[in-house]
Amino acid sequence: MDQEKTGRFIAEKRKEKGMTQKELARQLGIGDKAVSKWECGRGMPDNSLMLPLCDLLGIKVNELLLGESLLENDYHESSEDIILTLMEEKESLKKKNKKNLLSCILAVLFMVLLLFLTIVPIRIWHSWVYFLDSYTFITNLLLVLIMLLASGNVKAFFRSFVLIRREDVKRNTLFSSLQAVKLAIASTLLGGGVFTLLDMIFILRTTKKGTGQVAAVSLLTLLYGMLFALLLLPLKYRLESKMEEINEKSDESRIV
Repeated sequence: MDQEKTGRFIAEKRKEKGMTQKELARQLGIGDKAVSKWECGRGMPDNSLMLPLCDLLGIKVNELLLGESLLENDYHESSEDIILTLMEEKESLKKKNKKNLLSCILAVLFMVLLLFLTIVPIRIWHSWVYFLDSYTFITNLLLVLIMLLASGNVKAFFRSFVLIRREDVKRNTLFSSLQAVKLAIASTLLGGGVFTLLDMIFILRTTKKGTGQVAAVSLLTLLYGMLFALLLLPLKYRLESKMEEINEKSDESRIV
């Protein structure tokens, strides 16, 4: 669907009716900037406005979407199905945009929480074990979740654990899950390195005695990051193997 073509068509029909942008907008109950946006090809009317707009301009809905006038013999009933499909695609895109916005908001909130946990040292020290630290563990998990939320790959990541046991998997579904796992691995490694450096810098600048023991604990962030990556690597390679199987089946079908 060519928005610029549709915009020029709206402007042409509006002028034929002798209406200004403000007059058309007033009859539709919207702002004149919206009409200007349509005619400049920077947007399309909402589904709720399409029929009223077509009535005012004296055109059919499929003519509006195509951006040109149609002869009677060119107007087929099947075009109505095309119109409905386009509307559904537009609604689906709106929902996806809302979902992406929500993901970004959640990512920002988690980032604020992560910064708070980083700045405020809430640590429980255990003299009997050095590799268990709930603060570091949660920090790494939050970082991975932030990255997945920001990229919109949360669903694909958790779906990857299910795809291993399934036989009928679409290539694009498998690819998205594989990318999500790769992202999670990279996030744990890079995040662990960053937080370790922050801890080391803080320790070296503030600690006068017992530096060795404190430095050992600060390395937990990098340790957990690497552990997460190691745990996810088998999943990554199993998904890649499944992808290769699908490619082989596809190649075989082409040969046949």
